[in-house]
Amino acid sequence: LESASPHEIRPAFYGSGVSVALAEVLGRDLSLESEAIALEWSDFSNALIGRRLPAFSLSWIADYPDPANFLEALFHSRSPDNYSGYSNPEVDSLLDKAAVEQDPDRRAQLYLQAQQQIIDDGVLIPLFHDIAYTLVKPYVHGLTLTPLGIISLESVWIGEH
Repeated sequence: LESASPHEIRPAFYGSGVSVALAEVLGRDLSLESEAIALEWSDFSNALIGRRLPAFSLSWIADYPDPANFLEALFHSRSPDNYSGYSNPEVDSLLDKAAVEQDPDRRAQLYLQAQQQIIDDGVLIPLFHDIAYTLVKPYVHGLTLTPLGIISLESVWIGEH
């Protein structure tokens, strides 16, 4: 799973279809030589947790709509979910300050600074963000979605149709 050169990466993926497509995109759009390595889930997760993957594709779904759910979990050096092994004391400091900041505007600014530093450090290549559509018949009333797209059925009622 080692990279052959600074310009060649071998990203690991769970599964196979996405890995081949992603390797093609990396080559075409970013001029990176890449070879997809499809792994079984147990091998992938063990290598991920052991931080033995020089490059990998992974999705992350937030538990709640807050920047900490992504930034602190995935990029703070002490986080067990920081699978890349990324470590930047400046980012850690910004995330620590944001975690206890009471002023929402100042907190947002700290997270933006941390996010920009993470991007500047080149630790990840954001590929896409899912878009989901929820279609509701006109006679379904009271259906709400959380900011994360989770459907709440507590107030739903069905009108005549």
